[in-house]
Amino acid sequence: MITSTDFTKLIDTMAQILAQKNEDIAELVREIEALESKLAKYEDKELFEVVGTSNLGNQVFNIYEKFVPEFVTDEEIAIANLIAPKFDILE
Repeated sequence: MITSTDFTKLIDTMAQILAQKNEDIAELVREIEALESKLAKYEDKELFEVVGTSNLGNQVFNIYEKFVPEFVTDEEIAIANLIAPKFDILE
């Protein structure tokens, strides 16, 4: 039989789990906002430029080349590489 003490412990445990989940969600939101901020920073620096196009069926894709101005640090390049999508095209 469940006592009021057991029920109270259950409610407390559920509240702790919910609080942790809320903190996890808040942390994810902070990480996303930080990545969006970094992405905006690199878009402003124009680290990638279109150098051509490629057709695949009816689709036209832009081909990008990484452009790295001299004022960009190695750390910033590493961060940009983490943010930028990478595609491997096999023939």
